Amino acid sequence: MLFKASVGLCIFKKILRARLNTTSLYFLRTFHIGEMAKSKFEYVRHFETENKCLLNCWIVVRVDGKGFHKFSEAHKFERPNDKRGLDLMARAAASVFEDLNEVCFGFGHSDEFSFVFKKTSQVYNRRHEKLLSLVTSKFSSAYVFYWRDYFGDEVKLLYPPSFDGRVVLYPTDQNLRDYLSWRQADVHVNNLYNTVFWALVLKKGLSNKEAEEKLCGTLSSDKNEILFSEFNINYNNEPEQFKKGTSLVRKVVKQKGKKPRMVAVPLHCDIINDKFWKENPEILECDTAGEIEVQEGKMTVLYVTPRDWWGAQAPDKAIEPTKLPVKNVFFTYTKGRYGFSEQFCRDELRKLQEKHMSREAGDIIYNFAIGGSGKTYECRGWAVSPKLGKRYKQLSNQSIFIAYMGIFKGTMPTIKMMRAGDWLVKLGIRRGFIDTKFVQYHITATGYEGYTSQKFDLATEDSEKCFDVTL
Repeated sequence: MLFKASVGLCIFKKILRARLNTTSLYFLRTFHIGEMAKSKFEYVRHFETENKCLLNCWIVVRVDGKGFHKFSEAHKFERPNDKRGLDLMARAAASVFEDLNEVCFGFGHSDEFSFVFKKTSQVYNRRHEKLLSLVTSKFSSAYVFYWRDYFGDEVKLLYPPSFDGRVVLYPTDQNLRDYLSWRQADVHVNNLYNTVFWALVLKKGLSNKEAEEKLCGTLSSDKNEILFSEFNINYNNEPEQFKKGTSLVRKVVKQKGKKPRMVAVPLHCDIINDKFWKENPEILECDTAGEIEVQEGKMTVLYVTPRDWWGAQAPDKAIEPTKLPVKNVFFTYTKGRYGFSEQFCRDELRKLQEKHMSREAGDIIYNFAIGGSGKTYECRGWAVSPKLGKRYKQLSNQSIFIAYMGIFKGTMPTIKMMRAGDWLVKLGIRRGFIDTKFVQYHITATGYEGYTSQKFDLATEDSEKCFDVTL
């Protein structure tokens, strides 16, 4: 075979010499060398193997922190839960969602996070090592990249954390649900133990060994009794994030005039019972994502409609900017009509702006307004001072002014409205627009003004992370 190939090549060269000029001799040499360019070492490629995940199975990649007990001690994590660390884990997980569209669900707590790939996924040919390495490396790098956003300059990253990973296949929907139920049940068991353990150590002064001995052999009911009787702690009132972990689901946000965009929404809810799966059927049905509007009022999503959308006019005079972060938050009512529909709210806001501008306010006087459905509308926004009454005029450039749309004599705004107001304040604090120690004022429809001093502690505040969507 080698002899025949050599003869064939010689004949081919003679034919070319007969038809081409002499400059083609260089081409012939180049061509001949190219044929022989393969390295003799390439045979080692045959030692490589590809392990592909079985078809029609859910692919779960679970990432676990390696040596995180030591890592958390070195970086002085708060006990029993450090919200900064938990939120950072969720942010790193969201980065995986951003890179891998085939991930349809995520669940995590403590130092672990599980990523569920669609049953029908063909990403990277379902190669085991490819999926495992990509998820683990992306998660690890994102954890380091976003560290400063959550821990600030006070807690510097002393050394890089490590995460290991594994791939597990689940053939049926029920198998997958049972796996996720197992992980969430593990959250409850570990968190209850840790809450009692660290209460005994930090509040009662027991050593670690003494606390372990005291809790040895105790049931959940015993731990709850210790918390309540010795520390006046009702475990049921602990933040849902600590008790139920963080679930990430994909939702489509539709924006007028723009292409719909996909977002990963963090939830802290029960995923063991059927309710969650009925409300989010797209996960098991392998659809791209559910629409975020379907879950309005049930999810911690804050809709903020820009002022251009409700037809706001440009201010007719210069307005002083706010001094951020502001130290005062004012709540009031518009003393106008009350309604739910978006069209109604747009019309009402335009009327309010015209009314306020006719009184030489320069613009609508509020920073934000909240409609009956709980949707939030941008008025002056975060960076521009509101117009307050004479009594608090001197606080204008240090305040945010939020108005519930309507007049509520003898009644209260709807739960959705008040929830939106609460989340708007939390969002302002997280973004650095509102000071963590602020004074909250309430101006009622009758004109009575009252105030309460508030302190928002990001480390202990209940919580689902406020997820805002600007529409």
